[in-house]
Amino acid sequence: MMEANVFRIVDATGKVHGMNLTSGQATAMMQVMLAARPNVPVRSERCDQPISENTEKVQAPAIVIAQRIADNYLEIEPGKERETLRKAIEDRLDAAARVASADEAVDRASGYLIARQDELDALTESLNRQIAASGATLAALLKAGSASADTNHLIDRGAVLDATMRRDTAKAALDQLEAELAEAESAHTIAETCLRLTVHAVKAAEHSSMVERLEKLASETRILSAEVEAARFADIPLTPRATDALRAEGASMNSIDEAAQRWHKYTAALMEDGEAQFSEYGSKA
Repeated sequence: MMEANVFRIVDATGKVHGMNLTSGQATAMMQVMLAARPNVPVRSERCDQPISENTEKVQAPAIVIAQRIADNYLEIEPGKERETLRKAIEDRLDAAARVASADEAVDRASGYLIARQDELDALTESLNRQIAASGATLAALLKAGSASADTNHLIDRGAVLDATMRRDTAKAALDQLEAELAEAESAHTIAETCLRLTVHAVKAAEHSSMVERLEKLASETRILSAEVEAARFADIPLTPRATDALRAEGASMNSIDEAAQRWHKYTAALMEDGEAQFSEYGSKA
């Protein structure tokens, strides 16, 4: 079933950064925007909501990235989270390597262009000196009245023209390599965001498993609590130990804080290792 294109992204200033997005596209786009500008809040909302008078519609480059993320990031089949995560990590590493390679090429091209520009500047300066010297000679001839229309004052501009062509060629090469770098950086942004979305899917699956386990434990606890408490009707009094067990509280704030830290460590590990397990960071329960 196709997702409805009914969402838009709005930042804290009221600018609309994309219209008619699916839920997945909106989520991906917010990931990109928050990664680029973490201090600028963004939100998704339905397109049929009234737009504030102060809202400004813009066609941000991020919408292109969001569309490509949506195209690359398919809904993960339950049970395939780890497999998808391993591929996402490989894709991110490959994208990072491409960025590094493209960046090195741009650095080399920039250095080459600087050298060609220096060469052109030197030849142009030399040509200007020749022109000035030739002009001085012509001025002397004119003063002496010996200059004529066929007086030879030709100066070879070939070296400057050749250097200009080499400079322009170097600039064209740099422009192309910079475009390739921008494309590589865009691909890396997509790979990074897809990886984060996949990590989220892995954690969501882990959380779902925990909830299922907790439900079973809660059901068992309710049954045991009833049986322990009802034992007094069979002449088995409640002991202090039994009373304490029945009054056992849920998670304390300290334990929640510790668990949150374990989740953060687990998230960081998943970004690098597709085999990381929550049990390595979670509680021993």
